[in-house]
Amino acid sequence: MSRQARIFIYLFIFFILEATVLNNFKLFGVKPDLLLISVVVFGLFLPAFWVIVFSCFCGLLLDIFYSGPFGVNIVMFCILGLLSRKLAKNLYIENDNVVIAVVFAASLLLSFIRRFMVPNVSSWLALRFCIQEALYTAFFSPFVFRVLSVFSH
Repeated sequence: MSRQARIFIYLFIFFILEATVLNNFKLFGVKPDLLLISVVVFGLFLPAFWVIVFSCFCGLLLDIFYSGPFGVNIVMFCILGLLSRKLAKNLYIENDNVVIAVVFAASLLLSFIRRFMVPNVSSWLALRFCIQEALYTAFFSPFVFRVLSVFSH
């Protein structure tokens, strides 16, 4: 089985975990975004073509199975993956703290966009959820990073 096929399988497993098991591990109404962590990690370590392919796949999974405007997650994941790719040239990405910081920033950006697309939500409540989700996602990022580091070489 090729490396890319194994990555697709891992991404699908992460999606299933995120949609089922991680609902039991919500803190303050938020759960970590494993697919976002995957997109950032791939953006840091893989060539741009594969970053776009895997980002589109992650976004497509979310767009198909969750409500909201179709295509938003595809576009956002591709942008975040390519931004991570661009950052990889300027950062020492072998340090776990750098990966955690990039995941935190990407999660915060994506959360802001997702939360402020929902009408009739107070700004303070949306900001609180964005920060909580970014912190929780950043906390989980070293674990996902270890699983995905097999594919980075």
